[in-house]
Amino acid sequence: MGKKLRAEIHIPGRAIIEATAYKDWPYPRPVAYEGYFLTGIERADLIDGTAINVELLSNERPREFPE
Repeated sequence: MGKKLRAEIHIPGRAIIEATAYKDWPYPRPVAYEGYFLTGIERADLIDGTAINVELLSNERPREFPE
């Protein structure tokens, strides 16, 4: 697991939910480049059209993920 990250979850028709994300390398490689483990949200809440913005809790640049 990587550093603790802040995740903003934008679910269509709902308020923005704040959660914690940890960078996690998917296995086996190279199926995916990178993945994130989210805490503070239920999988059932992540519906089609959900967008997640993950950023470090420091001065580093935030990363945005497309919908």
